[in-house]
Amino acid sequence: YKERVTGAASCVGLGLLLNVLAALALFMGKAHVTDYAVFYTLGNVTAIAGSGFIVGPMRQTKLMCHPVRRIACSIYLTTMMATLIAAINYPDILLIFTMLLIQYCALIWYGASFIPFGRTCIAKALQTAAGFCKKSVLGL
Repeated sequence: YKERVTGAASCVGLGLLLNVLAALALFMGKAHVTDYAVFYTLGNVTAIAGSGFIVGPMRQTKLMCHPVRRIACSIYLTTMMATLIAAINYPDILLIFTMLLIQYCALIWYGASFIPFGRTCIAKALQTAAGFCKKSVLGL
């Protein structure tokens, strides 16, 4: 049990450090967008590995592939790989930020599936925001 907690804490700590490095890279300007994408994505991969220490790799895989979160998880994992490939091989800022945006949205939707009514709350908040924007733009 102690080893699992230590492994999880180490992975989460390393993931957090990589995400802090990603934020620093982003503040360093346009030339460091690739660094940001790589650090951010590796931070997320490391954090996911940390939760695998707690529940075990088989249960982690089953949780990720559960029908409720299968699509969000697939999009999340695919965009993490695509982000790394794009950042390393095709360092186009618009492409990288698009992949990061999709990755981030998939992470939120995936994480919300673990919270009772989490996805419902997010959907309702987005509907409310869309209604507000519509009223603001159309002047209704």
